[in-house]
Amino acid sequence: FQVTVRGRLPRLAGQQFPIPRLVVRDVAKQEGDLVVQVDPSVDVRPEQLQGCEPVLLNRTYGWLNESQRPLARLALHHRTDAYSGQLKLAPRQPRVTVVTVTNVRVTGRSIAETVMLEMRIEEAGIREVVFTLPAALRTARISAPLLRQKRIEPLANGDGEARVRVRLELQDEVMGQFRVLIEQDR
Repeated sequence: FQVTVRGRLPRLAGQQFPIPRLVVRDVAKQEGDLVVQVDPSVDVRPEQLQGCEPVLLNRTYGWLNESQRPLARLALHHRTDAYSGQLKLAPRQPRVTVVTVTNVRVTGRSIAETVMLEMRIEEAGIREVVFTLPAALRTARISAPLLRQKRIEPLANGDGEARVRVRLELQDEVMGQFRVLIEQDR
């Protein structure tokens, strides 16, 4: 049968903690698997293993729920109850890919510029988005989900083109699809 032990640890990036050990009394042979689940922004590494070894995660898919699999980072197998080791947490670096789409609509009375930044954020969440724009877009309307604060700063640029740095602080860590829309009418 399956035993599930759940608990929360404070953010211990770079620190170690012992592998949980479960011992059943009056049983001659104890063998089992442990799965470590962590937040998507954290990696976990086993160290100083004794009496247990890492195994492929798909070996545990027979008893691990479908909803638990994305958070599973490590599976360990032990053949006796005399196993030990340490787990070390490390923050993951986010991997961000961006596609930009720019549209300029010119009429007899105005020029409407729209820039869309379509981001795909993987591996870890981000709380801040920073990008540069031409100085002509300094007064543009900038919208993004979960926007907490927007700062626009002049940027010293050696190539003679005036630019501004836009810094968007978000309310929470964001992963997956994220879109920033920049609009300006002149």
